[in-house]
Amino acid sequence: MAPNLGFASLILNLSTTLFGTFFYFFYRQKYRDQDFAKIYLMLCFVSFGASILSQIFLIYSFIISDYSVTNVYENSHHLKPLLYKIAGSWGNHEGSMLLLISVLSFYNLIFAFLSKLPNTIKINSIATQNFIITLFCAYTAITSNPFLRIFPTPQNGLGLNPILQDIGLALHPPMLYFGYLGFSLVFAITIGALISKDFNDKVIKSLRYLVYFSFMILTLGIALGSWWAYRELGWGGYWFWDPVENISLMPWISAIALIHALKLAKENSAMKSWSAFLAILTMILCLLGIFLTRSGVLTSVHSFAISANRGFFIIFLISIIGGFGLYIFAKNLNFAKISKNNLQKNRRLFLIIANNYFLITALLVVLIGTIYPILSRGLFNQFISIGAS
Repeated sequence: MAPNLGFASLILNLSTTLFGTFFYFFYRQKYRDQDFAKIYLMLCFVSFGASILSQIFLIYSFIISDYSVTNVYENSHHLKPLLYKIAGSWGNHEGSMLLLISVLSFYNLIFAFLSKLPNTIKINSIATQNFIITLFCAYTAITSNPFLRIFPTPQNGLGLNPILQDIGLALHPPMLYFGYLGFSLVFAITIGALISKDFNDKVIKSLRYLVYFSFMILTLGIALGSWWAYRELGWGGYWFWDPVENISLMPWISAIALIHALKLAKENSAMKSWSAFLAILTMILCLLGIFLTRSGVLTSVHSFAISANRGFFIIFLISIIGGFGLYIFAKNLNFAKISKNNLQKNRRLFLIIANNYFLITALLVVLIGTIYPILSRGLFNQFISIGAS
């Protein structure tokens, strides 16, 4: 019963966010901003409630060791401690996608409920976040259903990977998700402001606080992952040479550049443009990380699944979300240039721009180093990886 209710909740979330997206496109002009914001708030409550119910039903299936669910059979055992049963619900590809949707819905609800931004920007931002949630719900329901059933029902589960039977699994993935996906809301607010053509001081202030929070949580998540790998495999072990480690580093570097750019965005219109671009870039890097861990294109102990179909689907998501963001950025933002006179007069501006150039250069080096094995395999038929030895 619980798996059926869990999948029904996932479909309800998909239907709610899909309705919210279409409602925005077809009925945006027919309602006052205040009324439209109230409707969206109710939709956010329904979306978050559905995502939490879906997560609870999956966790419950793990707790009672319901081996009729393929996900439970492959990642749990009735003799495992309760903590590892619960953590095992997100220690796999399908369960982690459900957690991702729950976090996205949580951020959307908190923003809809607490944000003091003008209603026009707020509505555009929620619509953008709804669109992102819709795509991930569709991806999970179609290619990564965590409630898929297995018949006949096995008597015992295969158990959880011994390396994952650690307190790190209970802390590290949720922290990373809350860090990563905070940047989805940064992306949504940026797009909302660009569509409204009102990248004002309130928007910058909201972005600044949200980036601080997301960066702090992401840093904590990376630190917990490092601590976990150190305890499990020793400093310099396989996980510390794993290319997927770079995936959390890339948006982290981009976020540092964004923090510095937002410092001067109020004073300089060119820095507003640069801040908006960095917000979109950070989101694209987060999506790239999701692709690399779920497509199997890189040799990695972090890979949740090796599936070309899932990889193609995620490339489609990156193209849609990233392309949409860059299109809105190019269409709605008035580009401004920073003159040499301004740089000479404003030492702080010069230092922050120099800092951003340095960080983006470091980001490009890490990005090229991470995806080079893919290029090497595709162009030269050479397989490059660093093994456990």
